[in-house]
Amino acid sequence: MAFRGSSYLNASFKAEALAAMGKYDEALTTIEAVVTARPSDAEALSTRSVVLMGLGRPDDANADLNRQLALLPTSQAAARACIALRLAAYELAFAELDSVIARQPHDPYWRLYQATAR
Repeated sequence: MAFRGSSYLNASFKAEALAAMGKYDEALTTIEAVVTARPSDAEALSTRSVVLMGLGRPDDANADLNRQLALLPTSQAAARACIALRLAAYELAFAELDSVIARQPHDPYWRLYQATAR
């Protein structure tokens, strides 16, 4: 599948919709085309991880989450914390959330997420 402009984004949205409908095989085919065209697309890797979990392939899903985590810069601590929580990497999530709380001290959800990681 050749992508022009933002058509890769449309394909990602389509894969997410298919996954939400439980059509995981079709979703995987759709998101695979995006990941093939854009192997460093962290959001596409996230979508594929959801699809792979839906297909009962947690090891493959976790590999995508780890790859996504490696792609995100430390400046995106909130996103990194959420990925770490999905991976049950609680020490990493806790540390990332420390950084988020330092920047957004009045947001109660970050403290809740950090308590979860604790």
